[in-house]
Amino acid sequence: MILIVLSLIMGFIGLNIGGIIGGAEIYAYLFGVVGVLSPGLFILEQIYKRSKFNEEDKLFAKTDELDLIKLRDIEVLSNAQLEDVIEMNKKKANKSESDEKFQKYKKLLDELKQSGYFSDNQYFSSLDKLEKYYDVY
Repeated sequence: MILIVLSLIMGFIGLNIGGIIGGAEIYAYLFGVVGVLSPGLFILEQIYKRSKFNEEDKLFAKTDELDLIKLRDIEVLSNAQLEDVIEMNKKKANKSESDEKFQKYKKLLDELKQSGYFSDNQYFSSLDKLEKYYDVY
């Protein structure tokens, strides 16, 4: 809804700027179209950047492991060191995934409380259980 209102406002501003700049109506229409489309394009770009960032994180994790194996192959790391580093990276990835799940479930509990499904006591009891399960304090 906000994006629609913002598009309309930007389109109006674009029409006015286009009308001021040139005597031909084409400028008003062009600036108006740019104004209407710009908020949506901005949001799409932000979504695209976030998705690319997540894909790059996964790619780096795979690349890092291959690089570590290469370091072992050229005898910079021993087998034991390689196993330790890979295990450390796996624990870090699991912790990150666990944190994401905790935040997702906490948001769900918040929504249930806001909708009136949970009382304050039920909400805090459920939140305590969730924190204990994910070892978050």
